[in-house]
Amino acid sequence: MPPKKTAASIRLLLVDASPDYAERLQGQLRSAGHNARVERVATRPALEEAIARRDADLLLVDWQSPIAKVADVVAMIERERLDLPVIAMAESVDASMLLAATKARVSALMLREEPAHIEDVIRREFARRRQRLALANAEARIRELEQRCDAMLESSRDAIAYVHEGMHVRANPAYLELFGVQSFEELEGITLLDMIDPSTAAKLKDVLKRLARDEAPSEPIEIRAQRFDGSNFDAEMLFARASFEGEPCLQITLRRREVLVAPDIDPLTGLANRQSVFKACGELVAGLEPGSHDAALLLVEPDGFDRISEAVGIAQVDELICQVAEGLREFGQSGDLVARYSDHGFMLLMRGTSHDEAQARAEALRDAFAGHVFEVGNRSFPITISAGLVLISDAIASGDDLLGRASRALKQAQDAGGNQVAVDDPAAKEKADAAAEKALLGIVRDAIEHDGLVLSFQPVVSLQGAEGEYFQVLVRLNGPNGEMLPGEFFPVAEKYGLLSTIDRWVVGNACKAIAAHAREGREATLFVKLNPHSLDDAGLVASIGQQIRKVGIQGQALVFEFTEATVGTNLNGVRQFREGVATLGCRLAIQDFGAAANAPQIVQHVGAHFVKLDRRLMVDLPKSPEHQSKLRELCSIAHAAGRKTIAQFVEDAASMAVLFTLGVDFVQGNFLSEPEQVVGAA
Repeated sequence: MPPKKTAASIRLLLVDASPDYAERLQGQLRSAGHNARVERVATRPALEEAIARRDADLLLVDWQSPIAKVADVVAMIERERLDLPVIAMAESVDASMLLAATKARVSALMLREEPAHIEDVIRREFARRRQRLALANAEARIRELEQRCDAMLESSRDAIAYVHEGMHVRANPAYLELFGVQSFEELEGITLLDMIDPSTAAKLKDVLKRLARDEAPSEPIEIRAQRFDGSNFDAEMLFARASFEGEPCLQITLRRREVLVAPDIDPLTGLANRQSVFKACGELVAGLEPGSHDAALLLVEPDGFDRISEAVGIAQVDELICQVAEGLREFGQSGDLVARYSDHGFMLLMRGTSHDEAQARAEALRDAFAGHVFEVGNRSFPITISAGLVLISDAIASGDDLLGRASRALKQAQDAGGNQVAVDDPAAKEKADAAAEKALLGIVRDAIEHDGLVLSFQPVVSLQGAEGEYFQVLVRLNGPNGEMLPGEFFPVAEKYGLLSTIDRWVVGNACKAIAAHAREGREATLFVKLNPHSLDDAGLVASIGQQIRKVGIQGQALVFEFTEATVGTNLNGVRQFREGVATLGCRLAIQDFGAAANAPQIVQHVGAHFVKLDRRLMVDLPKSPEHQSKLRELCSIAHAAGRKTIAQFVEDAASMAVLFTLGVDFVQGNFLSEPEQVVGAA
């Protein structure tokens, strides 16, 4: 059966001096099937503060309220530019009150002691407000999409024009530039055929006739175009049906033959693309001479790009990226490679540049951005950058090693607050890092061989009364200087291929813990995190089955956990693992669910039994309507798919209360219980 649809929550703001009316009103509405929450304010300052919070759906005010006149309440809301309907309450209504209410611009009059009328007015006004909000959101989305399309057309490197009945009705700057035209006015009255050399005009006429007969757009055709100065150039012309100002038209895309193939160019910015980065870095490292110190790699990202994107709007993000790219292009020197490395990440490969000069140039670039004001649309604001600089030497093993170092240096700069350059000098750190790594590798191997690894267990508490006890399994290492967390020894274990061995150890000891729990007559379910490399361990599923049979436990007591990022990048591997352990009765969980944009698809494709909600949404949860809304959405997605939800990193009682109201199934965090090395009672 499909899940029962939950009634929409109605948030009422009640301006009333009577302390018990709010309780009666809320009880009455809930008895009628409305999921209502009533907040009463009894003073004018409290009213102003509640309106400013912008979290109410309807405002109810008594016509004779001593707190504020109805007209004053309407004025407060209009000053805040809120769509917050005001419902005036009265014992009875006469003609004079009806006229006064209309003049005061209230949305409705309501008889405060008539339950049927109360329910009808609130239901009607709430539905109308939701319809207005939905319409406003739809209109805003349409405007945003139109603006984005316009921005993409204007910034496109492809020459694009719209033609109606053979005449130009619009053309982007690239199209005008291609034909040597200064403005679109010069194209008015010019047909498309007028801009084609007679030698290929017949080919174009044939295509236009077929399109006029409503045939499907043809394949691209090769034509010879003619500029306004009389010169010609070879091009490829593509056709698509479109509309302009409500009229059907043809979209014409024209590409010069000599620039049709540009596999190493980013189409948005015109810089070298990601493939060029990999190729150039690999070739540079492969050709390094011993003792070489005349090259450096700089990885750059604007600080707070997500926040900036929200400020400028999705339609203008591409324009902003192009401006950042142009700033880097102008900064580049002869011999440099300037490239777009990721969505908003850029790379500057400095060849023939000493390490001292590279550091000076990196600081100069950072300073130049900090002193520049960017303009996008009608907004202007400064942008700072963070940069990771790698001083290239023969200590770098490969192009991948070089890019990895640059990425880590960039993150170091960002974690330190941004607007700075973090420098990685592999030659200076090589010996010290190698010695430390060798020592740590010895500690990890010794721990694996001599039971130096230990498990800690943190309770996972049910908010919905689920039977049994649930625990998160956490692995630790007893090092020479005390207990070590995974973040301290997992990197070296990963580098030397030991993570799958650790995972096998964790699974075996988790099975023993479940068995020990069962001997005490207690049913325990353990969540066991597995790292992505274990998906390549062909014998892992068989090993899990062997451990289960060895200690005599039920497979359903084990829930194996992968991050959403792992699922997104190795979906087939996770599916195969799930199918394998399903035969043993084991279950699956997705960690940090909701961090990816395609979270609904992931939860459907994987078939996990549990989803652990994105830990970032727990930050300031009681004070963040945005995080609460996102968690509510994720819970709805998970529950609709039949999955149980788990909130991680719960650190306070206020968060617990919020999570309960959102319908979260389980909670986990240090507020509830610190991890212990013995499985305790939940």
